[in-house]
Amino acid sequence: MVHNIDLDMDSIPDKVEDVPEEITTMLATIDTALMQLCSSLSVKFTDYASKRTAKEEEWVQAERQYSGSLDIEDDKKLRALGGSRAHSSPPIVNITRPKTNIAIARMQDIQFPLGGNYNFILEPTEVPELRKALKDDTPVEEEQEPEEMSMAGTPMAPMDPTAEEGPPPEPTQAPTIADIARSIMSEAKEAATAMQTQIRDRLTEASYGKKARNSMDDMCRLGTAVIKGPVHKQKIDRKYDRVPTSDGDSIEALTLTERTIPSVQWVDPRLVYPDPDARPGTDMEDIFEVHLMTARTVSKLASNPAFMRERVRKVLGTEPDISSLGSAIQSLSLVGSAGTRIQNRYAVKEYHGSIDKQVLLDVGLISEEQKEDSLFLPQGEVWFCNNHVIRISLSPLEADDSVPYFFCTWEDDKSSIFGHGIPYLMRHAQRVVNSSWLMLLDNAGLTAGPQIVLNREMIRPASPEEGWRIEPMKVWFMTEYGANVQEAMQFVNVPTQQESIANITELAMTFADIESAIPAIQSGEMPSGNNTLGGVAMVLTASHIVQQRVSERWDDNITVPLIRRFYDWEMQYSEDENIRRGDLNVKVGGATERIDKQVKAQDIERILGLAGSNPDFQKHIDADAAFRELVATTRAGDIILSLEEVARREQEAAAQQQEAPPDAETIKAQAAMLSAQVKQQALEINQQMAQAELEMNSQISQAKLENERIRMQATQQEGFMKVQLAQMDREQKLLELAAKGEMTQSELTQKLQIAVMTEETKRILKEADISQFREELSIKREMGTGI
Repeated sequence: MVHNIDLDMDSIPDKVEDVPEEITTMLATIDTALMQLCSSLSVKFTDYASKRTAKEEEWVQAERQYSGSLDIEDDKKLRALGGSRAHSSPPIVNITRPKTNIAIARMQDIQFPLGGNYNFILEPTEVPELRKALKDDTPVEEEQEPEEMSMAGTPMAPMDPTAEEGPPPEPTQAPTIADIARSIMSEAKEAATAMQTQIRDRLTEASYGKKARNSMDDMCRLGTAVIKGPVHKQKIDRKYDRVPTSDGDSIEALTLTERTIPSVQWVDPRLVYPDPDARPGTDMEDIFEVHLMTARTVSKLASNPAFMRERVRKVLGTEPDISSLGSAIQSLSLVGSAGTRIQNRYAVKEYHGSIDKQVLLDVGLISEEQKEDSLFLPQGEVWFCNNHVIRISLSPLEADDSVPYFFCTWEDDKSSIFGHGIPYLMRHAQRVVNSSWLMLLDNAGLTAGPQIVLNREMIRPASPEEGWRIEPMKVWFMTEYGANVQEAMQFVNVPTQQESIANITELAMTFADIESAIPAIQSGEMPSGNNTLGGVAMVLTASHIVQQRVSERWDDNITVPLIRRFYDWEMQYSEDENIRRGDLNVKVGGATERIDKQVKAQDIERILGLAGSNPDFQKHIDADAAFRELVATTRAGDIILSLEEVARREQEAAAQQQEAPPDAETIKAQAAMLSAQVKQQALEINQQMAQAELEMNSQISQAKLENERIRMQATQQEGFMKVQLAQMDREQKLLELAAKGEMTQSELTQKLQIAVMTEETKRILKEADISQFREELSIKREMGTGI
């Protein structure tokens, strides 16, 4: 329960003598107790603020570095040197901002890949005994009590004395231990699912996704993210109802309903002052949070029943004062360099932690017995401003009364509960890049033109008004007749150092990749070194592992404890019995659990693919279980029916088939459909046979054509050989005649030429006949007339 006190001063009589003495004494005691509490908390706040000065300086430097300003020390040195840059901001290369933005985007993508307002799953705790019981088919003993049977999912029907007597019911099969275990697990699963839906609705109503992303921005820039919750929030529901009037009619009237809901808040880490002795992973004893409020915002606290109305009025009677915050907060970018943004703000401080028992007894929040109990260490909440306590209450959660603040760091600082961000890790690399870039610009300016050396004794300007400035087309007079002008004016070029300075800049940017563990490739830049496919994959894998490590830290430090506190809140305050009947021990999984489920889904798909390729493997796989596990790894896991529901539906389908035989019309329709299918199949078979016959005839025709072509080629070769033999025989006879002297040499030559021409003519005519025959065969084959 939430315990508050509210002193309604309007109910106290105007005259002091009309107030009973016991009420006056009680009010004086309460006022004194609250003054002492406010004084002690103010001293503690001042002590906490003084012990985090070093961390505040780190935040200031991180904000300057992220925004693109010089390091504070470098800026002081540059201004001390004077010159043109003493009163201006020099140009620098900001390598911190893009890497920080990459880290922010990567964290948001891991935790909220699809946006939304939740990043968790809720499951019942694994019970090994129930897992073992699922394999036990031993029937439950008959002596089991009805209540136990009901828990096993098989409730016994009550006896109805008015029921007519009839044949005894058929004996039902006794449930097994596996049935009871399955029923218990199903009930726990349903309760966890209902609780998960309820908490997700709460987080959506509180815009948790937006606030978590703001905290991730703080974690990457400042090194620490702070989430607060659940906190009580008063919500007013507005709706119009029909209200009857005096004349019998009805009108629409606005109805306001106030209810308390749990909410979650994003907290700026620069406005929280935790226990300075707390370290990462340890419990905080107490913590302060500062709310910078205007007078209007403070006045709205009076309408909240948790705050003391008259004491809020006293706070508004004082002037806004931020001196208690110290000078460190003035230099934060949150409030501006001059601190003008909070000059008209009230510094309302919220405290969570242990409260003195005597104070709680005096204000009536605990009893005398609780005060004397040394094991009772009350934790509470106190709001105060300008030496006035405006709210005091005990912890609203009975199951968990720790401070409702959750911290997550990008890089742990072992000396503080606050961590280090990307700018802090890159501070040295950014400083080297700034220095080398300024040196590069200075050297470029010096080497843009020569240094000019003038001898004033040998020359003077033609116009005294122009002075000694070097200008185009300027006229100079020699003061010595016959002197060498080269001796009077000389130009000296400053050597360039661009390449060596640029190497320093590149080396510093390489170190920035190493120190931040965020390579340039994540911003779309291809690495200059190992830019092969394997090298790029290795770089991305290494960077993702580092960021997944931070994501796991977010789950461990924020998601899991926050959802557990929401679970405790619902178990204590919710009126929905469906979510309160579950196990108090739940398994909360964050984004890392979601990644594990994705890996599990990939493994299942790979195993199913392997089993599908080998029948011997399929007998080792439970296809139904594999499908259920695969769907459970997705966000659509809620559509899976329980095993009992699947069995019930199968039984109903089987019973319907047995009880309702098909009628004559249905059988006739099925027969007609079957006949049509048979005819269709016969038609398809005939078409396939005709197509096969056509293909066979085509192949036979092609084979005949090929045989004819080979025969014609052989005939042609044989003819050629006969022609050549005849020609050789004729030539031999002509030579014999010439040898006998019967023919002259010219006659012999003429006869040989005639013989050659005759044979060539025969060969050409033979080839023409063969070509014509081939064309006829081709035409016949295309036209389908056979050969």
